[in-house]
Amino acid sequence: MPTVNTPSSPEDAEALPPIKFEPVLTFAAKPLRAAFEYWNAARDGRLMPKPGDMRLDDMSAFVDHVGLVEASTSRRGVSDYFVRFAGAQVESIFGSRTGRSLSEGVPEEIAARWRSGIDMVHRSGKPLRATAHVAYEGKTRIEVEVLVAPLGEESTPTAFLLAIAAVAGT
Repeated sequence: MPTVNTPSSPEDAEALPPIKFEPVLTFAAKPLRAAFEYWNAARDGRLMPKPGDMRLDDMSAFVDHVGLVEASTSRRGVSDYFVRFAGAQVESIFGSRTGRSLSEGVPEEIAARWRSGIDMVHRSGKPLRATAHVAYEGKTRIEVEVLVAPLGEESTPTAFLLAIAAVAGT
């Protein structure tokens, strides 16, 4: 899997650790393990669950760590993602994201970093695990483990389940 290194500013390019993407879906954080198990069960034999299969009421064990995101196109015609829901853990790290596009209110370098893993899942239709240091608002001491899992019809993701857990430095 590729490594993405998108700095929070050009002068930070050398200092910022890369994002590590892994196809191995073994998670250290308990909420991510629960989210992956839930996603896997919701597939019900399909490649991925449909967005309507994901119910916040059924996610109590990990809902604070969840983001539900839909694919969209920005005003510039660029692929973007709209955050339908972001749990308390997600918003404590990345600020208020619910009801906003992923790129709204953040520098393009950060938006590109956030989109990178979702873009991979959007293209492949397969879930992935990522680890990285946060590159937002100077929170680089916080390391996160992330699950990005597709939601959609057949093999075309239209939405995504994100599960994010801070694993160090919080």
